[in-house]
Amino acid sequence: IHNSNKGVAHSRNCGIDEAKGDYIVFVDSDDYLDSNYFERLSQADADLIFTGYTRENSSKHYQNAVNLTPGYFTDIKKLYMNINGKVFGYMWAMCANKSFLDRNNIRLNENYSFREDTLFAIDCLEKVSSAYICPSVAYHYVQYGDGRQLTSKVYDRDIFDEQLYITKRLFAFVQKLGIPDAERQISYDCYRHCVYKSIINAVYTGQLNISYIKKVLNNDFVEERRIKFDKLWLENVDTEWKSEMTRYLNKAVYSIYFHHILLRWHTLIVAFLHRLKATIIKKA
Repeated sequence: IHNSNKGVAHSRNCGIDEAKGDYIVFVDSDDYLDSNYFERLSQADADLIFTGYTRENSSKHYQNAVNLTPGYFTDIKKLYMNINGKVFGYMWAMCANKSFLDRNNIRLNENYSFREDTLFAIDCLEKVSSAYICPSVAYHYVQYGDGRQLTSKVYDRDIFDEQLYITKRLFAFVQKLGIPDAERQISYDCYRHCVYKSIINAVYTGQLNISYIKKVLNNDFVEERRIKFDKLWLENVDTEWKSEMTRYLNKAVYSIYFHHILLRWHTLIVAFLHRLKATIIKKA
């Protein structure tokens, strides 16, 4: 199958359409599997199969294992609470029954190239009848760097609106399930992706200005999340969660700050060059 830069979602959809087997598995090109990975998955009979994984650095040195509670699930709320924060939204940690995808016309949304896997996971869980969590960490996820880079990829467009849509879809989904920690999860998701990621991307692509910051922070949904976030911050005693949120917020603030410093220096340099050019022309 050959594609001309149509994006990962299109390529994966082509793979799903052309697949002849019973199950679909997505493996990232820099990861690897245990030799008995497929044998373990084939023991289950379900619409979706999830598996834990082993996180390793680029030298293939073990860092930690992410384990899930194994078993069959027909209660989607219990399934989601088991995989959320561990493998939810990671396509490489999910095996999908081909007939299940075809029967429900589930494919990746090709209009999105960032977090399209989250939308795919939501679509799957909204339709799934049965799921199985495999007691295995046979998938080896290879992580480059420290996993805390400012941004792993820069997009040449404004990503705020699409991140807002995905977060709203996720919010509606967890609300419908009745997830008890939904407010905290969506507040985190909103700040991490709608605010932090969108602003970081705007910094790298030169789109950041006061109007853009106002667009992001004055959005009604973001403002509602901020109010909920402030309340959760005061009430929450989870130090790790606060530390994680502080990290994202600080990076966003620092990026804006340094962007304006660079912008100011750029303006001064351009003004200096114009004056120098004028002086040279005058002397000539």
